[in-house]
Amino acid sequence: MIGAWLALAAALAVGQPADSDLDSALGATVVDGLTFESDIQWHRGDYARAGMARLLGAELLEDDYIAYVDAAWLAWSWEHTDLGRLVCRRALEMNPSSAPAAYEVAVLVELWGDDAWSLRLLRRAHELDPQDRLTAVALGAALRELGRWDDAAKVYRALKEHHPDYPSADRFLDRYEAWGHMHPTPDGREEQ
Repeated sequence: MIGAWLALAAALAVGQPADSDLDSALGATVVDGLTFESDIQWHRGDYARAGMARLLGAELLEDDYIAYVDAAWLAWSWEHTDLGRLVCRRALEMNPSSAPAAYEVAVLVELWGDDAWSLRLLRRAHELDPQDRLTAVALGAALRELGRWDDAAKVYRALKEHHPDYPSADRFLDRYEAWGHMHPTPDGREEQ
């Protein structure tokens, strides 16, 4: 079945951008079919075909950053992390001003152990959408882990500004203001 979907999707992908409602509807139908096919192949354990279908769907609807992230995760799952990185770069290239795309790719590349790239992407996502609580919490945690207290405090102040009732921001800022760091105890050691 995937061969038929891939052939139809490839034929559509080679054409010009959709200029009619029919083209848009047909493209969305093909992407839905590719997503369904990707799920089927994933359940069969054929991650290569699942990823291929998901990536082709992403290329047809370029602003569907989740499809790119799914394809990158699938590539990583079948031990092609370099390909996954390329797909992540494509997701960011196709969605340069999307905070959610930067956040999703950051989470994925952090799983791969690329903490530096993940941190850059979390910063980018936070700059694009400073009100997003999930991104602020992830960025604050990453900065705390690196011991970058001043930077983490800035993130928590912004988090508190946009979400005044979020208790973690107060807790970490209180530690920072009292002790100059954000460890759980005044001497910086973990509690027993």
